[in-house]
Amino acid sequence: MRLFGTSGIRGKYGETVTEGLALSVGRAMGSLLDGKIAVGMDSRTSGPSLKNALNSGLLSQGIDVYDVG
Repeated sequence: MRLFGTSGIRGKYGETVTEGLALSVGRAMGSLLDGKIAVGMDSRTSGPSLKNALNSGLLSQGIDVYDVG
């Protein structure tokens, strides 16, 4: 299964793209990055819960997260 494409992570919300995946991606990114990161979302209804999960993963790795909407 291919999740990452030229437009980012792709898949159907609730099946391929879940809060658990977003949390794992945040943790993985946080283990590779250092410092600060800005996180935003588009207008899809799944955005807030996925963004919160991603932010949680980043924060768990000590990354300073700036939520830009």
